[in-house]
Amino acid sequence: MVQPDSAKIGDGHEEVGSIPASHSDMTKFESLSDVGFKRVVAQLRRWVQELRSREDISAADIDGASS
Repeated sequence: MVQPDSAKIGDGHEEVGSIPASHSDMTKFESLSDVGFKRVVAQLRRWVQELRSREDISAADIDGASS
């Protein structure tokens, strides 16, 4: 297992989580119900939502500038 301090880069916006597996196994999932798979999917969904929110804000800024 990875030590907690080794699992992060130290960015203030960083979200730290864990997957119960070694480095070589942490991207190998047995099923959709695997806890590691669920954690990875949840983080990807958060990132997608964040990017969509940023796109909405950018589009609003562009629309407001053209008025």
